[in-house]
Formats: sequence, C-alpha cells, structure tokens
Amino acid sequence: MDRYLAEKIDTLPDERVFDETDPLVRFRDVYVPLQVQPVTEAGEVNREADPLCIHQWTLGILEQWDESQPRKVLFVEGDAGRGKSVFCRMFPQVARQRFGDTWIPLVIRLRNLRMLANNLTETLEDCPELEQWNFVRSDNGWLADRNVRFLIVLDGFDELLLEGRTTGGLKEFLQQVAQFQEHSHHQCIVTGRPLALQGVERLILPRSKGD
Repeated sequence: MDRYLAEKIDTLPDERVFDETDPLVRFRDVYVPLQVQPVTEAGEVNREADPLCIHQWTLGILEQWDESQPRKVLFVEGDAGRGKSVFCRMFPQVARQRFGDTWIPLVIRLRNLRMLANNLTETLEDCPELEQWNFVRSDNGWLADRNVRFLIVLDGFDELLLEGRTTGGLKEFLQQVAQFQEHSHHQCIVTGRPLALQGVERLILPRSKGD
C-alpha cells in the first residue's frame, strides 16, 4: 500500500487544471503556497503573529511530533477558492520528500464519504478511496500498525454528504476526528470553510487561516 500511495501522491501535482492540453497546465504550474495566520481559541486571527508559509507551518509541527504528548487535529480554514484543496494536492508530496517513510501521506476527499459510522475508523471503512485496502478492518490493519504513521489529509469538511444525516453530522464527524487524533499515533489535517466550524472550535487547535 505504501508504494501505491507514494505513486498516487506523486501524480497529484501533475494532474491537469483544464481539459485543454495545448498548452498543458498542471497544478504545479500555477500553485502558489498559501500564507497562513494562526487563529486563537476564540476564532480570531492572531494579528501579533507573523504570517507563515503553510508548508513551513505544517512541516514544523510534524518535525516536533512527540508520541508521548497529546496532539490536536491541524485545521486549515479559508473561504472558497483560497487554495485549500490545491494545498492538499501539493503538500503530501512535499511531506514525503522531507520525511520519506516517516510519514505516509493519505489524501481523502470528504465529499466522497458515504455515511457517518460510530467512529472515524468505521466511517473510513466505507470510503471509496480506501475500501480495496486492509486499512482499518482488523486489529492488524494499517491504522493499528505502530510502525506506520499516516499523515491523513481530510479535504473539504464543509462538503461532507452523509447519508441519513442533517447538518449536525458535520459536528459529529469532526468530533470523531478529534477523538481519533487523541488516541492515535497518526496526524490528521482537515480543511474547510470557516462557516462549518461554528460550535466545534475547541476541538481543532492548532488552527490557521489561509489567504
């Protein structure tokens, strides 16, 4: 699976932006890394902190990873069209080049989730991007392997389409991610629009706002 994921991650920046091939425009050709501003627990932009390149911000947190310390979900929020999904295409390759097999990036587009189960691992069992792999289905699945650390990029929290759920399902999903992160040796990154965060801010620090 790790070889498959590496090959998939390497192709994301080279996917076409437009249908036209003359000229061929790839995501890496037009990508400009986001500048992010830390956000306080109250949801306000921390004006006293200098803006950071989103790659530096995220790499710095991963480099300080300590399994003995509790970890929070990393959340990148920004309005539509600010570049969150393109970041999800580009950053996994950056992380793989920096860390090698220390962190295995996994990109999941949340709009493809079919339903919300009792916890994150059960929810991911029905994810179309993972169902062909022994990822979470047993005690010896990839998520349970202490020798494997995933950088789990969950893109588009505000685009979740959960069968049989009202908008309250969004909060439940993020609570699942936070509970998973608290007891996991993996690291989750979630992207979404600010309006989707009402009432769940305390679950998602560290947090930054993209621009």
